[in-house]
Amino acid sequence: MLIPRMFLLLAGAVTWSGCEDAASPMHPIGLDISASQATGGALRRYVALGTSISMGVASDGVLGGSQEQAWTAQLARLAGTPFTQPRIDFPGCGAPLAVPLASGQRINGEPASGPSTVCAPLVDGIVLPVNDLAINGATTHEALAVTPELAAAADPLRGELFSRVLRSGQTQVTEMLAQAPEFVSVELGANELLPGAASGLLVPGVTVVPFFAWRREYDQIIAAAKSTRAKAVLVGLVNDVASVPAFRRGAELYADRAEFNALYVDVSADCQDSKNLLFVSPVVFRVVALAQAALQQGLAMPVLSCANVPGTVDFVLTPVEVTALNFLLVGMNAHIQRVATLNRFASFKVDVLYGRPDLKAPFSVFTFLFSPEPFGALITLDGLHPNPQGHGILARAAAEAINRAYRLDIPLEPGVAAQLVASQSEESRP
Repeated sequence: MLIPRMFLLLAGAVTWSGCEDAASPMHPIGLDISASQATGGALRRYVALGTSISMGVASDGVLGGSQEQAWTAQLARLAGTPFTQPRIDFPGCGAPLAVPLASGQRINGEPASGPSTVCAPLVDGIVLPVNDLAINGATTHEALAVTPELAAAADPLRGELFSRVLRSGQTQVTEMLAQAPEFVSVELGANELLPGAASGLLVPGVTVVPFFAWRREYDQIIAAAKSTRAKAVLVGLVNDVASVPAFRRGAELYADRAEFNALYVDVSADCQDSKNLLFVSPVVFRVVALAQAALQQGLAMPVLSCANVPGTVDFVLTPVEVTALNFLLVGMNAHIQRVATLNRFASFKVDVLYGRPDLKAPFSVFTFLFSPEPFGALITLDGLHPNPQGHGILARAAAEAINRAYRLDIPLEPGVAAQLVASQSEESRP
């Protein structure tokens, strides 16, 4: 079986940032957007701090259509609360991956073999400041201390992204304080661990932020939110890095060896019964591209190995490394929960989505390459970020947590808030 020629472009690694499914900007399928027309709502002056999940990243890019379906926006619609976002025009910042992954392209024609290099302006009419201050790839330190100017000094393209969200000289925290919010969501911590997890190279202080360094800055952000006297919902992390669909055990790839063989790939015997955890996209992209070249040149099948090569970016985590990452996740989640309890804040964990037993289907390289849903019905093309339905699960979990903590009645189904507002408007007429 031959792979489309364009797939050769996928030989490089996919970056860790997340993005939008090519179909969803035009056809959002999450919660009813009409609810956002409400003028009051249960979460007055809602401001969101966070990372790619709160920004609405999907399929390795961020675009207005995916931003509108972020759990933060869906929560605001459920509550009937106005919520402005820094919606980015086509083709995004960066451009999302195109369907199917075997095309080797992003939605603007850029190759998928590396990170997108475009950063489109905001949609006409969007004026900063906005309520959704989350930024793709943001660490807790960046939310606390990094302005667009500081981001640009380190990486001009990243500075462009920051400038789409924050005004000059502002960080997520200072922009939040300037808005005097009455409700804040805080979703931070994943990017302290995930670059190391994705690369397979765990280096404390470089690819993994030590727990105590993260905790110190997280607590500073909580103190800033508390200074506004706002209510809040704190968002916890996954419990197990292996629950994220982009990560697969070596044994799962070995179980799919017949399909790999059909693509002229030999799955090594070191994958059989292997508990090593692979960041699957760059591993599969590379070996299948090598297979295409080998087939054309009459060479032997390339071998997909699941072995770990210490000290290298091999996209492979050993069971010991997975345990170390999960130990950090447990500590971070415990601290987030402790802070929420002490301050009587609402809280929930993204594990309501990533911990679902039905989230990950058995791995199939054919599905991975050619399906519009290579990582299942709730996750986008990067294997990391939710699609609109996945964000809906997070939004409902947030609403349930807020209702419990603050004795509110935020509806848990789309459209209800808009109906309630319309009914109240009718009743208030003379």
